[in-house]
Amino acid sequence: MKQNTVTKVWYEVVGDGGEKSRAFTSEEAFNKKVAKATKDGEAVPTLVNQLTYTVAFAETLDEALALAGGDESIAVTHFNYGSSLRQHNEASDMLSDPNFQPQDGPVDMAFSVAEKSEGRRKQTNEEKAAKALGVTAEQLIAALASIKQANATQQPQVANSAS
Repeated sequence: MKQNTVTKVWYEVVGDGGEKSRAFTSEEAFNKKVAKATKDGEAVPTLVNQLTYTVAFAETLDEALALAGGDESIAVTHFNYGSSLRQHNEASDMLSDPNFQPQDGPVDMAFSVAEKSEGRRKQTNEEKAAKALGVTAEQLIAALASIKQANATQQPQVANSAS
């Protein structure tokens, strides 16, 4: 069985209007928020609670059953929860695909459970900018190339000076 150690924090932030909000995050993300707020002269998040804990991961079906206390129905319920998340994530990926084609009737997402997950991929700067603009990364890159080409073909304007 595999285990990871994780530290989570519960923190509070006071907004400009004095309103308080609380949130959970990782210790690393909290420390980054504190450093950024300090650097930017903003309200610094206040630590409310912190907990370091271990998370167990089964590497075999026997270990999964052992994690479920030997209760097969609990093991199946947990599997189904993870399986449903995987299928919902696949549907979200399909919907956000720039080449998405609507289909008649429901799409069976069961195939996604058997696919090896690559984990969450970090977005490139181009993908982040394209998402903010509501275009695909390819469309953004093409638009930038077009602007660059247009700028390169324009002759520099020289101001006439009257002597």
